[in-house]
Amino acid sequence: MATLAPAPHAPPHTATPAAPKPSRRSGKAALIGRGLAGGLVPSPSALVVLLGAVALGRTAFGVLLVVGYGLGIAATLTVAGLLLVRLREHIETHHRIRALRGNALLRALTRTGPAATALLVILVGLGLILRAASGTG
Repeated sequence: MATLAPAPHAPPHTATPAAPKPSRRSGKAALIGRGLAGGLVPSPSALVVLLGAVALGRTAFGVLLVVGYGLGIAATLTVAGLLLVRLREHIETHHRIRALRGNALLRALTRTGPAATALLVILVGLGLILRAASGTG
């Protein structure tokens, strides 16, 4: 019967190997892939354009517009993501920012910032829904 226990003559394993650090290249490559994938996701506006082109008898032109729209979205998402990565690298290497890492207020903002912005987006969305439902605007 096979067991998972090490053989009696094997030396004890004392240190676990360190996980490989992801290289910047793979991170940027993954970011570019995400941007391209975001451009491939169908959107309601692209569907409206395509259906309008089909209704006008210009299906090929509608497909061309939708492909151009998707490529534009993919390029925009990729460039924005790469710019944010560069900005993060710049901020991390800046001497003043390194000195502020010990600041309790900055740590609190870093911890609560994403949740606060998500809450803000939800509140704005709910406000738009309520405004549309009430018929004003």
